[in-house]
Amino acid sequence: WHHTVEKLFGVEITPRCKVLRTIMAEVSRIQDHLLCVGAAALDLGAFTGFLYAFNVREKIYDLCDYIAGQRFHPDWTRVGGAMRELPDDETFRTMVSNIVNKEVPRAIQDLENLVLRNRIFIDRTVGIGVIDRDDAVAWSLSGPIARASGVVRDVRKDEPYLCYADNWDGQGRKPVEFKVPVHADGDVYARFQVRIEEMRQSIGIVNQLLTDEIWSWIKGMPLDAFADSKVVKPRKPDVYGSIEGLIQHFELIMDNRGWKAPIAEVYGANETGNGELGYYIVGDGGKLPWRARTRPPSFINYQVMAKLTEGHMLADVVAILGSLNVIAGELDR
Repeated sequence: WHHTVEKLFGVEITPRCKVLRTIMAEVSRIQDHLLCVGAAALDLGAFTGFLYAFNVREKIYDLCDYIAGQRFHPDWTRVGGAMRELPDDETFRTMVSNIVNKEVPRAIQDLENLVLRNRIFIDRTVGIGVIDRDDAVAWSLSGPIARASGVVRDVRKDEPYLCYADNWDGQGRKPVEFKVPVHADGDVYARFQVRIEEMRQSIGIVNQLLTDEIWSWIKGMPLDAFADSKVVKPRKPDVYGSIEGLIQHFELIMDNRGWKAPIAEVYGANETGNGELGYYIVGDGGKLPWRARTRPPSFINYQVMAKLTEGHMLADVVAILGSLNVIAGELDR
């Protein structure tokens, strides 16, 4: 949502903000894939694999707690920046490096050994819930589900943003390098293979953004694009203690005052762990959007469930549903 609003208003976030958002986006992708593979393993009887995956997720929750004060729903980003600065740059880098270079590689290896090479798991997933490339495109599937069917589509590559875009620092820096894992089998097993490989690619992306060269450059750089702007609400002490702060607060809060959205329409999307999460906003010149629409990946991907289960046993539904990693809240329409 914040990415789309920034596109609507033409807001260019700072390089420091881009680095932090990209790192957290990839760490979030890792935790999402750990949840998917771990929970699917549990559903199919491999309880130990579930524990290995969730042990690392707890470390990622600790990181979310460190930067945002909340573990499960960090709510950290803001239009033009983030909720607050990092408590300490070096502590953040150390926590992230420990997660992506120690905890996650070990978890990936454990999941491959315990789950993906498990004969029972293979029998329950190979050749199950197959969808080919043409059908995946016809159903508008996205994310690992589409890529497991041979669809070479990733928003980070096709519509790049943050550090995935060329010249993201305004000084000609190249985008972060990574490969888009693609399989052609289109079955349950292929979807898990894609997620495992995507975690490895995320590790590489994060390490490219943890270098001393980048962090010495962004050190001291403002995190918020509106750090010295009058378009954000002032601090409460400024409202109560100065006439300037009171006027600034008044101008932003009153309905007939403050900034107005441009008369325009825009669509912005991010590549999340489950696929393309997009927002469509129509501005009519007022403070509120005239229209706003969410494009949640699970809502689109889940529509193919009936087709995937055709001709299979009832027990196969568990494996198929687990490979989709459906977020139930996205289906509430």
